Amino acid sequence: MRKQFGSILTNLRYRYTGPSASFEPRDLLLRLLSTATISLLILFISTLVAGAADGVDFDRDVRSILSDNCFQCHGPDKAQREGDIRLDTREGVISAVDDGYVVVPGMPDESRLIQRIFSDDPDHRMPPPEAKKVLTAEKLDTLLRWIQAGAEWSEHWAFIPPTKPTPPAIVETTRGQNPIDNFIANRLRDMGLSPSPEASRTTLIRRLSLDLTGLPPTPDEVDTFLADDSPDAYERVVDRLLASPHYGERMAWPWLDAARYADTNGYQGDRERTMYPWRDWVVEAFNGNLPYDDFTIWQLAGDLLPEPSREQKIATGFNRNHMINGEGGRIAEENRVEYVFDQLETVGTVWMGLTMNCCRCHDHKYDPLSNKDYYRFSAFFNQTAVTGEGGDPQTPPNLPLRSAETEERLAQLNKEIGKSEAFVQERKANLEPLQAEWEAHQLANLENSEEDESPLPTLLAIPQEKRDEKQRTEITNLFLETDEEYKTLAAALKGQTDERDTIEKNTVRVMIMEDMDEPRKTFVLERGVYSKHGEEVAASVPDVLPDMSEDAPRNRLGLARWLVDPQHPLTARVTVNRFWAEIFGQGLVKTTENFGVQGEQASHPEL
Repeated sequence: MRKQFGSILTNLRYRYTGPSASFEPRDLLLRLLSTATISLLILFISTLVAGAADGVDFDRDVRSILSDNCFQCHGPDKAQREGDIRLDTREGVISAVDDGYVVVPGMPDESRLIQRIFSDDPDHRMPPPEAKKVLTAEKLDTLLRWIQAGAEWSEHWAFIPPTKPTPPAIVETTRGQNPIDNFIANRLRDMGLSPSPEASRTTLIRRLSLDLTGLPPTPDEVDTFLADDSPDAYERVVDRLLASPHYGERMAWPWLDAARYADTNGYQGDRERTMYPWRDWVVEAFNGNLPYDDFTIWQLAGDLLPEPSREQKIATGFNRNHMINGEGGRIAEENRVEYVFDQLETVGTVWMGLTMNCCRCHDHKYDPLSNKDYYRFSAFFNQTAVTGEGGDPQTPPNLPLRSAETEERLAQLNKEIGKSEAFVQERKANLEPLQAEWEAHQLANLENSEEDESPLPTLLAIPQEKRDEKQRTEITNLFLETDEEYKTLAAALKGQTDERDTIEKNTVRVMIMEDMDEPRKTFVLERGVYSKHGEEVAASVPDVLPDMSEDAPRNRLGLARWLVDPQHPLTARVTVNRFWAEIFGQGLVKTTENFGVQGEQASHPEL
């Protein structure tokens, strides 16, 4: 019946308006049935679709219609909500309005939502004409059938913790040994399709090599695979490629992209930065098959683990991959706040597929994420000692990376420098009583000499009580140059400090995370402006998602563990979907970065 209804309206379009004319189904129906009242029209259509009411799934079929056409004015954003009507919640949909209800389950003709959609009065029609949104015949049919069937409501699929389904029964077209194949084969069967022919062995090894290492197979590797008739030939190729160092390099590419990795700061001047140790850590993490839970926790909070290793600290460079602004005259605090925004929004996208940036200035227009949720989430990242000053590509906190030999030499130098400084100071103190005699002697000699062009005559001519600090220091330094023992000690000290400074200058430093001892307060910022503080908030996760456990620390470590909790509805889905897209070119959800209500529906929901 749904198809028949759509066909009727489509035929009317071409019969009465011509193929190229603009078309609004509701307007055409009103013109054709101008003698009927709106209620009669709705009743007529409701009766027409009543027999086809079954089969409408709210999350799959209805939510997207409401989201696309209604949520901007009647959605989560309370500041922009019109008429105090909400269509993004069950309570709002069945709430009272005027002298009726927004939706009356089972009674489309009594539902104000339907009456406004079909109204011929521009002042009452929804969506309003100025919105330039048109509900197609198919969407009208879906809304009517949904209400007729009782207007059932369900949460957005991505916010419901996943459960392991029973794979469909094996069908004839299933060739693989993995239960995933059952889902795919059943979907193909339902669509009247059959799998593509099995790839040739030459094609197969090429696909494997490119997918797992980013490199084509060598001729010898192809020949070896073609000549291998053993049952596990394919598995051996997979194992070999997974063991290749190029596997980690291949898998790191998309992760570096998602993590906004770069070798420069990104603004004018674009100074080079030394974040490549973090990049190398990512490669090694994939090659070492680091569990994904650890991969997540180390990058978000490795520094907060008990006695963190150097690798765990390096991993937190993920958070510091943001651009760094060194523009002259830029306000440091404004920079710092922008860096915090970047960190939380990246985590929201990479691990949860949420467009949290939409909440920086106001409640989300489509998803159940509030402006307050945004700033409570930002509090997790608002605790580092980053000041936002300058464009230093190694801005603290950072971690120096040196070899064991260099560290040993540096420690030895620091000890030697300490001793040398003590010797120099001791010799300098022993010489102090002799300086007055030296000055008198030099002054007497200068009176008998007219060729001395050094600054000494001018300096000594100044009475001691009138010399400033700089002048006294210059005279002392000239005196010390006359003592050979002091000069030897000073030269040794300079050689040691020069060597130490050279090591420090050539040391690679990777920016990392490190929280301050004294927590920084976090506020809701009006329109995202760094200086316009509103309500003070504490670190917390969005209300729409499961809460953190009571004993979890309210810091980045608690947040990271919350993300990898098996009950978290988003992390596993978003992650698997990203890997699926990397191998097959398109995710089960096309919008890999958006699992909100404006994102695409999953092509295989059960899978």
